[in-house]
Amino acid sequence: MTRVKTKTSRALARTVGLAVLVSLAAGCGGGAEESPLGTVHQDRPPVYEPGRPKPVDRVEGPLEVRRGERFSIAMRQNASTRTEWNVSGSGPDRAVVRPKGTSSHQTAEEREAVGAGYTKYFTFEAAGPGTTTIVLANRCGTDPSLGCYAAGLPHTVTYRVSVR
Repeated sequence: MTRVKTKTSRALARTVGLAVLVSLAAGCGGGAEESPLGTVHQDRPPVYEPGRPKPVDRVEGPLEVRRGERFSIAMRQNASTRTEWNVSGSGPDRAVVRPKGTSSHQTAEEREAVGAGYTKYFTFEAAGPGTTTIVLANRCGTDPSLGCYAAGLPHTVTYRVSVR
């Protein structure tokens, strides 16, 4: 993937970086304004254990949120490790959770390193009480017609979400 640096992309990177810092400060009781990302839930892939295959599908959660609350799921994405995450299918039940967009952030060190990845944020807003799932699919792990496909790659991560 070719990256083109423009004033807009740099401004967006600064905004997302600031949003992450504000979100972290808010989570630590810093009294900061609410971040456009809301509460960030960092995906935590299972630790590699020699002799045990990594799961290709996993279920996480439940994430418990309040009606009207904004939240994001942060996924590590990296072309060199063949991980490219997107919301699968029609997405979550919109009466419970509404998609608000995606954004990404790459640290200064990641921008300098060849083959480094970045964090992709999937942002949602809790619309009404209930439960739903958000399924994130790895394009390279789920589409055999692509040149990046391999059976052992992660396929999906399903987040169970409960809105109260």
